[in-house]
Amino acid sequence: MKNEVVLSVSEPKKLTWYVNVYEVYRAYGGPQEGGWFYDEGTLHESKAFEYYDDNGEHYQQYENAIAHAKTWQSALAKEELAYALGQGEHDGVDEDGFGDDHYLLRGGSWGQGKYWIEVTTEEGADYPTKRPTYS
Repeated sequence: MKNEVVLSVSEPKKLTWYVNVYEVYRAYGGPQEGGWFYDEGTLHESKAFEYYDDNGEHYQQYENAIAHAKTWQSALAKEELAYALGQGEHDGVDEDGFGDDHYLLRGGSWGQGKYWIEVTTEEGADYPTKRPTYS
């Protein structure tokens, strides 16, 4: 007696891929445990790569998204982000203008930023949507 063999082939997933490009800095969260920081990302672009093009033809959306991300990577590698000093010249200094961590304001961006490029099935957005709290 021969085995019954069933072949089931699913259609390729019709996913939309996004290339999300962010500028990311560290933001001051608060003084607890000696001070803590979190990542804060500003979205520059969220480009969708659909399963079908304008003519209704199937195309390689994932491969096109990867190629677009690599183009961004090459372009951004030539740029230098500004060094961030919190929320301005007054952030982190006492009333005499001397540096003092007791005067840091929450939420300001600090240090050298970075670019973050991701290829994902989720559309990009600024993050976090709500400033985190220490727990």
